[in-house]
Amino acid sequence: MSSTQIKAGDKFKGLAGLVPVLITIFFSILMLLPVGTSATMSIFPHLPMIAVFYWTAHRPLSMPLGAAALVGLILDLWLGVPLGLNILLLVTMRMFVIAQLKYFKGRSVLVYWAIFSLSCLALFAMSWIIASYATSSFAPVGPLFNQALVTIVVYPIISWILTRARAAWT
Repeated sequence: MSSTQIKAGDKFKGLAGLVPVLITIFFSILMLLPVGTSATMSIFPHLPMIAVFYWTAHRPLSMPLGAAALVGLILDLWLGVPLGLNILLLVTMRMFVIAQLKYFKGRSVLVYWAIFSLSCLALFAMSWIIASYATSSFAPVGPLFNQALVTIVVYPIISWILTRARAAWT
């Protein structure tokens, strides 16, 4: 991303610049809370993925690559999935958004939702392939597909919440 594409409002602003990362970490903790049964955990939305997409799309410098990797590491260690899986998902999401930012920045919410939906499905499919390869057997696709759909469905709500947080923060 060239420096001409970054506006003055995108600059990192001391401790206030940590707000997006802290919100993403909070979403990770929220996602990891043992709420309900194991069946409900498989359909809990991947909130950190939404946060990484949102912050990278709206404030690219506020979600550094290292922060996305750190959140992914926290998720990997806590969930017991193959180490590096969530790191790869969140870092890939960030890199995808940065690469495509000039094409959809400033578009309607529906465009953001469509782009998030397609990238989310692709990343969940990639995660299924990696998990299946790591375990040398086909991982069940149902729970992963359900989590992807729930993540896509709640994106507008979480995006609205993050927009309100961004407005209050800036």
